[in-house]
Amino acid sequence: MGTPVNFLVFCWAIGVRLSVVGDSVRYEAEAELVSDELIEVIRQHKEPLHYLLSGLADGTITENDIHAAYDLEVSQWK
Repeated sequence: MGTPVNFLVFCWAIGVRLSVVGDSVRYEAEAELVSDELIEVIRQHKEPLHYLLSGLADGTITENDIHAAYDLEVSQWK
């Protein structure tokens, strides 16, 4: 699934919302969107996702920042 930024944008695109609750990264989604693979990727990227989501929650990171980082990643793949 790529980098944590890529994964976060992917989740937003398919309708999975991630959030931070204490030390945990939680998801909210329709049941058909949740797979073992999705949960495993959340586990694999827990620390950077926690950082990104905490920054979104406290305003130190914006969705525009996330999308700009994603655009930079995508341009490097070409």
